[in-house]
Amino acid sequence: MRKVLMFLLIIGVSVTSPLFACKDDVACDKCAKVSEHSWNPNNAFVTDKLQRFYSLDDQIKDAYLNSDLNLAKTLISEYLQLADVYRCNWNYGNAVHDANRYLGLISLSEGKIDEATSYLISAGKSTGSPQLNSFGPELDLANNLLKRGKTKEVLIYLNDVELFWELNDGRINKWIGEIENGNKPELNRFIFKQGFWSQVIIWVSALWPIFIVALFLLILRNKVHKKILFGTTSIATGYATMLIANFASQSIVTGVIKQLIQSGNDTLLILSIYAFTGAVYIIPIIAVYAVTRFFINKDV
Repeated sequence: MRKVLMFLLIIGVSVTSPLFACKDDVACDKCAKVSEHSWNPNNAFVTDKLQRFYSLDDQIKDAYLNSDLNLAKTLISEYLQLADVYRCNWNYGNAVHDANRYLGLISLSEGKIDEATSYLISAGKSTGSPQLNSFGPELDLANNLLKRGKTKEVLIYLNDVELFWELNDGRINKWIGEIENGNKPELNRFIFKQGFWSQVIIWVSALWPIFIVALFLLILRNKVHKKILFGTTSIATGYATMLIANFASQSIVTGVIKQLIQSGNDTLLILSIYAFTGAVYIIPIIAVYAVTRFFINKDV
């Protein structure tokens, strides 16, 4: 009887162990379904250790920006150790890329160009993440090394990054082509294609409240009295509400986008960004409409 119980115990441990650990020989989709080792653990399974893993990136950034390089190196080492533990977590790809990126930036500040180049190559070996796949990685290390003539290594990095940066909008291929032609383009994930329509969007954004007021005046030109006062009041209200909406949405977006990034739902993430952006433009329309009601001549 004892042997039977021992046998059942061994079988039980063998079967259930993948649920509580994510070893190198266990595929991520077969381990840790209800534990801290899953892709995006429920809050009930977020341990202090996992929370530490989530928070280290910001701490490393603060240490680096404050020039506390020894602290940054210590935190980076811990970050990479935890990345080995949580290799199936959504943040794993961030840890691999950003830890090596910061090590490269530190090496660069110390004049160790070849060492920085090696870290750049390691950063490119990231498996990606919701953030990296959508918004893309920070390219400051690659940009600095490109300016220092490390063309071959930067090309390797960009080709690796292209494997996970799904929403790069063709920028990577454009950069690679320019570099192969002997140029040194500015590598920045926030630089978008400049053209006629991009300029139109910039001007429309800057003059949006004025456009709204002009449209209301055009439609209600026979009903609005004190048009000059209406125009100045409405334009001021439009810009004020646009700024307030933009400021307020940032705090809301930060929380919502963070949850969507962790969930890995890129489609919903993009739709949410468009929705919040649209709200910034719709709210001034509502505000100007509210002001219009005070200037309507009801007798007309």
